[in-house]
Formats: sequence, C-alpha cells, structure tokens
Amino acid sequence: MSVAVARYSELVQQAERFSAAAAGLQKLLAALESQREHLHGALTHLGNLLKAAGDGIPRLEEKITELTRQIEASVRHTSETLAAASTDLARNVQDSHSQMQRILTQSASDVHREVNSHVQQLSAQTKEQVVTLDRALSEELTKSIRTLGEHLTALSHRFVEDYRPLTESLRSLTHLAT
Repeated sequence: MSVAVARYSELVQQAERFSAAAAGLQKLLAALESQREHLHGALTHLGNLLKAAGDGIPRLEEKITELTRQIEASVRHTSETLAAASTDLARNVQDSHSQMQRILTQSASDVHREVNSHVQQLSAQTKEQVVTLDRALSEELTKSIRTLGEHLTALSHRFVEDYRPLTESLRSLTHLAT
C-alpha cells in the first residue's frame, strides 16, 4: 500500500510538471500574440509615415529604418523565446519520461504516448504559427515597400509637373541672354 501511495505521489508530481510546461506554452502563445499586435501597430505606424511622406522624405527614411530595426529585433526576440521554450519543453518532457518509465506500469506507458502526441501537436502548431507570422511579416513589409515606391513615384511626378514651367522659363531666359 505504501508503495502505491509513493507511486501515486510521484505521478501527481509528474502531472504538476506537465501542467507547468503547459502554462509555459500558454505564456509563449500570449507573448506571440503580443508580438503580433506590436507588429501590427508598427505597420500601422509605417502606413501613417508614408501618408506624411510629402514633407520629410529624409526623415521618413530614418523612420523606416528605425521601424525595420524594431521589426527585426521583435522577430529575433520571438525566435529566441521560441527556441528557449522549445528547449525547456523538450528537456522537461525528457526528464518526465525517464521518471515515469521507472515508476509506472503498462498503463503509464499509454499515458506517456498520449503526452508525446500532445507535445508533437504543440510543436507543429508552434511551427505553423511561426511560419504564418513570418509570411505575414514578409507580406506586410512587401506591401509597405511597394506603397512607399508608389508614393515616391507620385511625389517625383508631382515635382516634375510643378517645376517644369520654371525650368522652361529659365531655359528661354538663358537663350535670350546668349
């Protein structure tokens, strides 16, 4: 009976470790959502900067560079957080696996297979989310660059239209002077 109580106690401890690992994944998902919101805000900010491009193109370039650095740092931080969480999760699962194998009977072995299945699902979902995030970032950056190009083209055309009469007047003056 005392052996059964001891094994049950160890099983409860293992369940607590898995709960902690699940809580860690929950925090990671919350952090990913926060990063997504931050990136959305940053891209919105970039859109606003593009609208105001007529006044300060040099300043706009600095802002775009700063925004690009922020996005890069955010993606790098998310990748590092994801790698650390994956490493911790893999280490925790491996430790739990070793202890459960020693303690449990055949039924514990079935539980272990189920846990590994959940970990693989979470890993696959995390990979999908990272791929989705990367794809979304790439698309938004492409859209932002394309929009910037369109605005700069429109600004250049407007500049040519505005200064063409002045240029023609200067040309006729120089012809008159010579």
